[in-house]
Amino acid sequence: MLAYWDADLRCRFANRAYERWFGVDPASLIGKSIHELLGPKLFALNEPYIHAALRGDAQTFERVIPGPDGVVRHSLANYIPDKIGGVVVGFMVLVSDVTRIKEAEEALRLQVGAMLQAQEEAQALRRKEEQLRPLFMQAFDGIFIADRDGLCTDVNDAGCVLLGYAREQILQQPLDAIFSSPETEISLREALLQISEGGVHVGERTLRHKDGSLVPVELNAKMLTDDRWTVFVRDIGTHKRALDAERAMTEELERRVAQRTEQLRRLGADLEAAEVRERRQIARDLHDDLSQTLAAARIRLATLCEDSRESVSKTARDVYALLDFADRSTRSLAEQLAPSVLHELGLCRALEWLGEEIERGFGLRVTVIDDGSHKTLSQISRSILYRAVRELLINVAKHAGTASAVVETRCDHDRIILTVSDAGVGFDQSQALAPARGLGLYSIRERLSFIGGTAEIRSVPGNGTVAVLSAPLSPDEPRRAERGK
Repeated sequence: MLAYWDADLRCRFANRAYERWFGVDPASLIGKSIHELLGPKLFALNEPYIHAALRGDAQTFERVIPGPDGVVRHSLANYIPDKIGGVVVGFMVLVSDVTRIKEAEEALRLQVGAMLQAQEEAQALRRKEEQLRPLFMQAFDGIFIADRDGLCTDVNDAGCVLLGYAREQILQQPLDAIFSSPETEISLREALLQISEGGVHVGERTLRHKDGSLVPVELNAKMLTDDRWTVFVRDIGTHKRALDAERAMTEELERRVAQRTEQLRRLGADLEAAEVRERRQIARDLHDDLSQTLAAARIRLATLCEDSRESVSKTARDVYALLDFADRSTRSLAEQLAPSVLHELGLCRALEWLGEEIERGFGLRVTVIDDGSHKTLSQISRSILYRAVRELLINVAKHAGTASAVVETRCDHDRIILTVSDAGVGFDQSQALAPARGLGLYSIRERLSFIGGTAEIRSVPGNGTVAVLSAPLSPDEPRRAERGK
């Protein structure tokens, strides 16, 4: 950009560059003041250089000039005084565009700054590595340093011990050759390539010792800022052996617990079977011995009831009534101990008889519903299920506050399902199923476990109770299969 300004700061000449720099026609500048061209802000910046040029001193300075096209240009301005007879009559203005030079200088400055910073960081890293070197070499865990290509560049003493090789034999070895990978996992180098700067890879791998043995290790790899990897390696062989031993011990204990539980279940079933046999024997003794004795006594006493003497006949009739009551009580006790209908006609008919007995004894109306399917059950299963239903119905009669209950029996594949339900007041299950209640609902669940059965009690205070009993059928039981009416 080239122009001439006289001593009055009026333009006498300007080339076409002014149109690009200031967006004005050079011809329109002729006769205009430099103040009008530059504006107050830029003129105030250039004014000292203008006065110095009018005093006869050449001026050179840099200035940033925003153009009309929005482009900011870096300029190098030269004010050259024009002297005639020793008098300054004006000055020549020569302005050069040095934007690219400035940009190159800035880029070079940044590049040099980055290089100096990298150099300082490298020096600081070397100093830090020198400080940490003793800790690195004396660490208990193996530490491997690898470059971006996965080649080992450093290793501490613990790493050498893990492999059984000298340090020089390990350096420049690929990580994948040092750490073998399970077939289901990617190689270590591929895993490391997937983590970014600052990321961490944790996993288990296997080291092959110099003697050929495999060493299970846990490794923790992290990428450093200089694209190197640090891999911390810990021998977990002892830990794994301890875990294996603990697992084997746990499995053995579980096996023994299961064996003992099965033994206890069988013992409980045997005790239950013995109790059933004992109950039947006592019931037979009551029926065959005591009932027969009472019957014979009543026969002999009948003669005295017809005696002509009123005092004798009245006493005989009173005794006869007592014997009759004792006979009925004996028969009732025998039926409660071992209902003959249960062993002769099966569970379904026994439940119907039980419903009638409950209604007579407690006033609870019991409805028995059977699906009519065959239900082959062992003697002990019939006894346990019968007594469980009896216990549940007595509970309903005593505590439910309702006049009726429903007993349903059905088959579900290879199991029999019995449901006892009522619409009574319900109860709190957490208390009712506690072992402290003795021979209650907890006892039902325990007895059913002897035959592989279950008991599920669902009750909410105010919404009634549903008890679901389940037990396996006995397809190989030689006794007759049961069928509902």
